[in-house]
Amino acid sequence: MRHILFGYWHAVILVLLIGGCDQPTPSPTPTPTPAQKAVGGATPSQSASPLVTITQTVQSTGTPTMLTFRGATGYIETREYEVDYDPAWWQLIDDPSSNPHPLYEKRLQNRLDVGCSIGLLSGPRQLTITDRIELAGREWRLAAMDAIVDQTQTPIIEYSTDATDPTAGLISYFFTVFLPSSDDPQSQKHCRQQAETVIDTFRIVDSIRQP
Repeated sequence: MRHILFGYWHAVILVLLIGGCDQPTPSPTPTPTPAQKAVGGATPSQSASPLVTITQTVQSTGTPTMLTFRGATGYIETREYEVDYDPAWWQLIDDPSSNPHPLYEKRLQNRLDVGCSIGLLSGPRQLTITDRIELAGREWRLAAMDAIVDQTQTPIIEYSTDATDPTAGLISYFFTVFLPSSDDPQSQKHCRQQAETVIDTFRIVDSIRQP
């Protein structure tokens, strides 16, 4: 009988010891959350990359740097003039030995169109007017002809306009546009357009040409 009681209490103590041990805490069941929608209605996965913002960059060309040429007519002691030109298109040539006539010492040589240039100190001549055009807010007379330049027959257009000078009275300002001597009408047209862009900046200033 004592043996049975001892076994009974031994079993009870064993159960109590087992019951007093820490029991593992069950993990809480995750609460499902509604999936987020991405752009376009797709449902992103957990490994999806963040949205990338693409910025379009527009390159600004800006205003080209312009240079100014100040010149005079063939008249002595009259007001000078100015024109602006883009050095990316034109190169100023100031070489007295390049032409025997002193009025052609200074000219703008086109960097892209071979044979295209603007005589900046052209003087008055007896020419037959072939056309008229408005540039820089004034009327210009055009006289088209052929001339021998560097032993080559070259088409030229003489541009002239009138102005009243305080000292000399009515005088004229002149430009001579030398066109390419090639048979390509398109290159001659382009040369003339570029030259007229320069002439369109023409303005008379207060400075006086000295002898």
